[in-house]
Amino acid sequence: LASAPEARARTEAAEALGKDGSRAAVEALARAVREDAFWGTQAACAAALANVRSPAARDALLAALDVPHPKARRAVVAALSA
Repeated sequence: LASAPEARARTEAAEALGKDGSRAAVEALARAVREDAFWGTQAACAAALANVRSPAARDALLAALDVPHPKARRAVVAALSA
C-alpha cells in the first residue's frame, strides 16, 4: 500500500488489505487513511477498515476523524456507522 506510486494501485491494495484483516493490514490501513496524499485512497482505506470490523479497526477510524479532506472525513464517518 505505501509503496504503490499510483492512487489506483493504492486503492486496490486497500481493498485487498480490508479482506485480509490481519493486524499488519489494519496498521497499514490506519496509516494510509491518515497520511495518503489522495482523498480517494483515504476513503478506500476507511471502507476497508469498516470491513475488518475489529476493535483495532474501529480505533483507527476514530483516530482518522480529523483527516483534512472533507470527502475523506465523510468516508471515515460513514465507515464508523457501517
